[in-house]
Amino acid sequence: MKMDLLSILLEIERLRRRLYRINPQDKEKLLRASRRLDRLVVKFQRHIYEYYYPRSS
Repeated sequence: MKMDLLSILLEIERLRRRLYRINPQDKEKLLRASRRLDRLVVKFQRHIYEYYYPRSS
């Protein structure tokens, strides 16, 4: 679980840096990177939520 969180955080940071390097005029590339970053943030939040509130069987 911790390794998953760490790898997701590293990917989020990598994509965040890439997002800042994208030319603001290139709307498609900017939108694509932003959406991917959004998906990773949601994935991270789900992992955190499942850690603190595990599903009971």
